[in-house]
Amino acid sequence: MQFIDQQKLARYGSLPVTHDMLMTDYPNLSYPKDKVAQLARSGSIIRLKKGLYVTSSDISGIEYCKELIANHLYGPSYVSLETALAYHGMIPERVFGILSATPKASRSFHNQIGRFDYVKVPDDYYPNGIVIARPSEQQSFLIASPTKAVCDLLLLLRSRIQSKAALRRFLYDDMRISPDAIRALDVDTIDSLARLGHKAHLLGILKEVILNG
Repeated sequence: MQFIDQQKLARYGSLPVTHDMLMTDYPNLSYPKDKVAQLARSGSIIRLKKGLYVTSSDISGIEYCKELIANHLYGPSYVSLETALAYHGMIPERVFGILSATPKASRSFHNQIGRFDYVKVPDDYYPNGIVIARPSEQQSFLIASPTKAVCDLLLLLRSRIQSKAALRRFLYDDMRISPDAIRALDVDTIDSLARLGHKAHLLGILKEVILNG
């Protein structure tokens, strides 16, 4: 029976799976809910939150993709901010936990896989600049483009920046983003986000830094 369980669970790979989907794997059991609970107790599946699990990497043979899990744990959402900047190789530091943006209320989750934080962004601002990352053939997830990640960082920044010099200090000294990475950002995306009216002045300064240094 254990081998059969592993075969069933391995089909899901590293994709998060709901409690109801797991129960459908055991249509002949009188109490499939108890079976799912037993799989969780044995460590065959990892509980991400109530009603959502992921197959143990020992069974799936695939390492967990935290960014993929973040997309499924609370959505709609996309990986962003320092996590996206690190993923794109724009900052040298390794980021603890996974940071994501969502049009819903801000939330945080902590489970056996790690910590997942979600910050709210405006509804009209949310869909712009999202791309699909594919770290492997079996895995893909939504993430902010390098430009959107920087814009998200500025959108959610609490301190006031009102000059090119101050923005350069923040980007180059505080965040340790290279000037070359900033010059490579897409000004068309910045223009489209600025037109929505959220931190438009600051995004305008960012555009000036990109174009004029």
